[in-house]
Amino acid sequence: MKNSKEKIMPIEFYSPKYEIRMLIDELKKDNKTYFKLIEALKLLGNFCAITNVELFEKIKNDDEEKIILCCSDINKELFLFYGKSTDRKDLLRITKITNNSEKNYDISLAKKFELTNDNISHTISGKEYNFKYGRLITDEEETYSLFLGDNISYQIDGTFSTNASDEILKGLNQLEKVPTLHDFAVIIEKSFQSLRKEYSVSSLSSYKNFNRVVYLDLDNTKSNTLILSKK
Repeated sequence: MKNSKEKIMPIEFYSPKYEIRMLIDELKKDNKTYFKLIEALKLLGNFCAITNVELFEKIKNDDEEKIILCCSDINKELFLFYGKSTDRKDLLRITKITNNSEKNYDISLAKKFELTNDNISHTISGKEYNFKYGRLITDEEETYSLFLGDNISYQIDGTFSTNASDEILKGLNQLEKVPTLHDFAVIIEKSFQSLRKEYSVSSLSSYKNFNRVVYLDLDNTKSNTLILSKK
């Protein structure tokens, strides 16, 4: 990702194929969605001003039609996004594939707010679960996020050996008030301990209106050595 002070060059998509050029032109007609897509890509990668776009996959059946496009940045990292979909939410979804990982991003989580280097990782998506105070989202391996009312949200990053969402949701639903960041951290800690599964926590973040207002870098310290002492 970019340094927050680094100048980010604009991206112009190009393809020698007529079909893809028409898809790009169609995307541009929804100016807000297209701008958000480009804004996210510029933060997630290091692109040339003119970026070649290719067809990645077509999906068509009785219920849906999706056309997935792809492009690479100068670091040879691959990015997938939708050129067309019957589910318009797809148009703000990006997959970033590197040699080491594959991450999905749901930019609609920040639809009302400006994306920055500090909050682009807060759009990491995966499985979503509703609970009585909001939504829990996890990629099952490195990130758990809570999205609550009043545009308050939290994120806990680390290394998690299993998806502990059922245990975490049980703890969240037992709370008598909207969870704090500390509540969330303690529930994650107790959930993994209950399951006897390995985990480590590297950072805790709190957001208001998608602006990061709290960031604690734990340097991959085992969470049970730190979090419960913070009250």
